[in-house]
Amino acid sequence: MLSTRHDIFSFSTIKELSFLRNKVKIDKNIEIYKYIEKKTKKKISSWLIDLRKKPFSSASIAQIYCAKLKKNKKRIIIKVIRTDIVKNILIDTKLIENFIKISYIFSKKLKKMKILDFFLEYKKILFDELDLIKEKKNIAIFRKQFKNSKLLYIPKVYDQYCTKEILVMERIFGIPIDNLKMLRKKNFNMRLLAEKGVKIFFEQVFQNGIFHADMHPGNVFVSKYNPRNPKYISIDFGIVGKISSKEKRYLAENFLAFLNKNYKKIVILHIELGLVKSTINTKKFEIFIKKACEPFFQQSISNISFSNFLIEIFRIVQKFNVIINPKLFLLQKTIFYIEGLGKKIYPKLNIWEIAKPIVESWIFKEMNFFDILKTIVKKFKFLEKNFSTLQNFKKSEIRKIKNEKEKKIFTKIEKLFLQIKIFYQICIFLISFLLIAFFLKNTSIF
Repeated sequence: MLSTRHDIFSFSTIKELSFLRNKVKIDKNIEIYKYIEKKTKKKISSWLIDLRKKPFSSASIAQIYCAKLKKNKKRIIIKVIRTDIVKNILIDTKLIENFIKISYIFSKKLKKMKILDFFLEYKKILFDELDLIKEKKNIAIFRKQFKNSKLLYIPKVYDQYCTKEILVMERIFGIPIDNLKMLRKKNFNMRLLAEKGVKIFFEQVFQNGIFHADMHPGNVFVSKYNPRNPKYISIDFGIVGKISSKEKRYLAENFLAFLNKNYKKIVILHIELGLVKSTINTKKFEIFIKKACEPFFQQSISNISFSNFLIEIFRIVQKFNVIINPKLFLLQKTIFYIEGLGKKIYPKLNIWEIAKPIVESWIFKEMNFFDILKTIVKKFKFLEKNFSTLQNFKKSEIRKIKNEKEKKIFTKIEKLFLQIKIFYQICIFLISFLLIAFFLKNTSIF
């Protein structure tokens, strides 16, 4: 993950970190011919040709081998789980788990933050990644969602050859996303490429509710075709994040409230979603949020880090005993990736500008009919109260005025306000009527 943040770390650090993606020491215990035949219970000669003994790439959890399908000569890759990985992960995770439990004895703050819950969620993600049947199912979901997409291509999986330890899929020939030299040489539209990457992510989150949560450069490629209108290719769906409608609302409305500097809205949102008690000191909560967010606006919006904004919000809400779902931290990690890659491709990338219409569109689609009606009624009552106060004020003031000309002017102002009130009432009626009509048309209740 850290290897994507060229805006944070030095070139030498990034270079060393990038080796962890696909240049890990080869697992020599894997004799690929025997391994595949044992796991698939199929003779290599019955379905494969040109299987290379040396892995094409080697990562922390799996190794990749190249071959061709015998029946149609199509090029494929075979992903196999490393032989020693399960044992090593069990030892490491047990050690970390025990360390967290011991630290709870000495730190109430750590226990309050529920660090163990986050670690156990991470442990579950790790073991899910070891099951290639789960990854196969994830790929099927994303292929369906991005079928005929102009933004993203997901390689085909050959289900009949897959097992828990083996994944067989179409081999792709794209340009690695971090090979900027090649992308520029081929005259790719770098700005559009960066913007499309952000758009893909936010569409996954807000339209589909499931997102690729391991989008480091080793898993992201660009199609060689059509450089002026680039298309992404994504692989390795071992880690995916899922997000509920409630969590989407939390993110979406916080996002828009921040852009509008509406800190009170952020407080109200946390209360409405039941993340904090309604008895909380809302003024104090709002002040904390304002203090944290205001420094961001001392720079151009395009320079504001989206991931830093989320970190700041999570940090503040923890002070008020808000427990954030561990899944949201997986999302935050992915945003960290996306932002790092996007800024590397196109340093002037404005992530907020791309995300805003997607977020607003989701809010409009998801907003409950009764929520909209409730908001309209609330606004109407507020304006009606203010109009009445204003009218009473005008009447008392007019009585004090002796000058006839001034009286006429104030009378006209009073009539104007009355007309505005009537116009507003008509608008409310029409909007309510249209909403009711829309609601009846789109439900099968009646």
